[in-house]
Amino acid sequence: WEEEKAARDLYTSLYDKNNLSIFMNLLRSEQSHMDQAKAIIDKYGLTIPAKDEPGVFQNVTLQEIHNKLLAEGLQSDQDALLVAATFEEISIMDLEREISATETEDIKVVYQGLLAGSRKHLRSYVSELQGRGIQYAPKYLDKARFEEIVKVG
Repeated sequence: WEEEKAARDLYTSLYDKNNLSIFMNLLRSEQSHMDQAKAIIDKYGLTIPAKDEPGVFQNVTLQEIHNKLLAEGLQSDQDALLVAATFEEISIMDLEREISATETEDIKVVYQGLLAGSRKHLRSYVSELQGRGIQYAPKYLDKARFEEIVKVG
């Protein structure tokens, strides 16, 4: 839930700064992802790790990633798109790790849906950058894995 919140909060701040419609579209998607994660949290009687306060996270690593990417993304429209793609790479890696770590089928199904969303978002950001004449180079995914994700339609 918190990672989806981080994406939503990041994209909200970037949209507020540069008004690029891609951020408005994808932050709505991230809110939907948060709702899906919350349904699982509620089902298993867990608690959400943080209040829904913009830009505030209980997970220290996630807080650092959010702060770093936000600072970079606020520099320009191009930087905003680059950090958004970077965040989706991180999300893909985290979700793949979580999918392989769980045996619980309904949790796995939700994670797989979130993973499909992150892949789609990464393709969207890469496409937006390419439309601006910028070739995105992956920062976390290996090149072959990245190419596999962005080639899928």
